[in-house]
Amino acid sequence: MSGMSLRKLTLAAAVATIAATGAQAQEASLILATLTPADNPASVELYRPWAQRVEAASNGTLRIDVRDGAAIANLANAPDRLDQDVIQVTEIIPASHPGKMPLTEIAGLPLIAKNGEIAAVAMWRLYKTGLLDAELKNYVPLWFHTFGISGIHLAKEPPSVTDLRGLKISISNKIQSDTISDLGGAPLFFSPPDVYEAINRGTVAGVITSLNTFPLWRYAEVTTFHIDVAFSTPTSIFAMTRKRYDALPAAARAALDGISGEELSRRAGKSYDRQNQEQHDIVAKGKGQTIVALDAAQERVWREKTAPIADDWVKSHPGGGDKVLSTYRALVAAVEAGK
Repeated sequence: MSGMSLRKLTLAAAVATIAATGAQAQEASLILATLTPADNPASVELYRPWAQRVEAASNGTLRIDVRDGAAIANLANAPDRLDQDVIQVTEIIPASHPGKMPLTEIAGLPLIAKNGEIAAVAMWRLYKTGLLDAELKNYVPLWFHTFGISGIHLAKEPPSVTDLRGLKISISNKIQSDTISDLGGAPLFFSPPDVYEAINRGTVAGVITSLNTFPLWRYAEVTTFHIDVAFSTPTSIFAMTRKRYDALPAAARAALDGISGEELSRRAGKSYDRQNQEQHDIVAKGKGQTIVALDAAQERVWREKTAPIADDWVKSHPGGGDKVLSTYRALVAAVEAGK
């Protein structure tokens, strides 16, 4: 082989090595903490398919390492794990972190959205208005979702579904606490793992939650009477930190943006609504179980009793709470109308 040919081969090999090194340098890896078991519908229907789609669209610039379970992060510490860069993508439930994202808790107000899909799409659109930018400035929401609409689930039938006087009810956030108080009940906070025993021992008469939590926490074993109403639903944000997002290659950011947003918010809302309906049907067939829906007159009483909650929420959020509430209501109405 001539010296010239050898030099050409060496140069070609060097160029190939540099190109490969450059491509490798552009590849990024993100840890997605699902916070749920691997067989949970959220992981099966939402998180893993989303990760696969994003990877495929990133042209080899992004790898997403999906971690199920709560070993690496849980609902209580998820924002801290994101901020510490222990994980890079996960869900945050603002109501579980009072004061961190107060305006984003709006979907928790009672009797606004009829289901999780409507609430999820309205929340994404609310985010896109910019009204939540100040409290979300350190994060990039990839989609919003809401859990199945919460109802009230009791160990036994109450004297009245419009008057909960004398009943202690387990709640998970301030809005639920205010709602139970306005309906005459006594709110008590218990974490989800402790609710079962609290009901079983008679410490509380029941719990506010969505039916899709029943398989995980076995609430059907300790409750028999269920008030099925478009009560409220905690907002959840599937997000990453802005710092991490900005550091990604352009192709990776484009993949994330293209396979997120309103379409994923709607898909997530539908998934949780379906889970809620499935559990509704299962519970309804259970021995000794009763599910009741509010009639028009009963719902009117609930609306009258809980109306002050929205007013109080606005007063306690002077930095734009009135605008956020009016905009969210309008967005919910638009989504309900198919717009």
